[in-house]
Amino acid sequence: MKPIITILGKPNVGKSSLFNALLGNNESLVANIEGLTRDKQYANLIINHSSYVLVDTGGIGLTNNEIDFAVTKSSLSSFEESDLIIALFDSSTNLSKIDAEILNYIRKASVPFIPVLNKCDLKESENNKDLYYEEGLQNIIEISVTKKQGIRTLEKKIEEIFPSKTQVEEASPSNLRVGIIGKPNAGKSTFFNELLQAERSLVDKSAGTTRDSISHKLDINKAEIILTDTAGIKRKSKLNDQIDNLITKESINTLKNVDGVVFLIDVHQSISDQDLQIISLCLTSGKPIVIGLNKSENLSKSDKLILKKEINRRLSFASHLESKFISAKKNIGTKALVRGLIKIIKNSRNKISKKELNKILERIVEKNPPPISGRFRPNLKFVQLQSNRPFTISIHGNKLKDISNSYTKYIEKQFRKELDLKGVPIKIFYKTDDNPFKDKKNKLTERQLKKRARIRRR
Repeated sequence: MKPIITILGKPNVGKSSLFNALLGNNESLVANIEGLTRDKQYANLIINHSSYVLVDTGGIGLTNNEIDFAVTKSSLSSFEESDLIIALFDSSTNLSKIDAEILNYIRKASVPFIPVLNKCDLKESENNKDLYYEEGLQNIIEISVTKKQGIRTLEKKIEEIFPSKTQVEEASPSNLRVGIIGKPNAGKSTFFNELLQAERSLVDKSAGTTRDSISHKLDINKAEIILTDTAGIKRKSKLNDQIDNLITKESINTLKNVDGVVFLIDVHQSISDQDLQIISLCLTSGKPIVIGLNKSENLSKSDKLILKKEINRRLSFASHLESKFISAKKNIGTKALVRGLIKIIKNSRNKISKKELNKILERIVEKNPPPISGRFRPNLKFVQLQSNRPFTISIHGNKLKDISNSYTKYIEKQFRKELDLKGVPIKIFYKTDDNPFKDKKNKLTERQLKKRARIRRR
């Protein structure tokens, strides 16, 4: 088991910035706003070929409201699972009551900790550093995350505490990344927690509780997947502040990095235009997708039939998508939905020979040839698989610019049926074969020139 290192501190001391600086990326949302990180964020940290689990936590002691109490409780529970605590303080401010309480908690816990002072590049920090030393803290590491100062010193300290080398776990190419997408309060975090059988994501009745995208490994039917819970994607008109903009951007970035999508719809709100827009975004990105109709545990059979009919009508532009009634709260149909998505992803990655693709194309054209446009019928000669992430084919031939959108839809539908690619977006490109002689002048022989002259004299 890799050592677990947790970053603790009050809001806005730079926990997420330090988390990202150690990882060398932008895993956690960062902005100068108190309480932006709410969920615990787990990531694989590598220092000189040694591997650790790094945990970013929400701010401790923000306010007295229900969600922030859950954040504080979640952060303090990190003591139970941590092998090392990075206690982060803001040196540009005086030692506060919350800082003193955090120190008290850490000292009571039998977990080693490293006191770290952030923002030491600011002038205000010079007068405040002594306050932390007066608290009896030893071996304090002074850093500035924004200027990347002191990060290497902190890494060396971590190596001193864990001298035995922990082998780096290389990410298996067989690991599938699955993202849970949907509007705010569609039940994404409940779905995520039920699959993991643990409260990794904060759950609350109010929309928008999840702010970071949180990932965790999960084994389903001997297949190891990386499951990612995202914040709800909001319409631009509903983005009220800087946090909402960051959250929506983060969720869309997550969509780009996953191999497949579980899209959740709250059945009590039916399917909205916003849902359709997000589904279109998923399809445009070329990701395999399954739809979970969540919170359906109390629906009658007749209600389900009416709802399914309405959803099929609204999703007529993507009739190949599979939708299933589930209940994340009651854990009904959650694993089956993910298993179905895994099957779809694997089907989309099956190796398909050029010969098989061309036989399918021949059957398609033989059954229903493209309609004549003008004097000529488009000629579909052969097909090639360009990529299966996303599934993309190119069809070569003549007069292909005259093929209608409806015929392209027909080709897509037939390929999906033949290759069992239900739920997989298929991209089709046409490549018209150029005439190799179109720019070459026909040079006449001497005999042809004489014949032409004779004809002209007549």
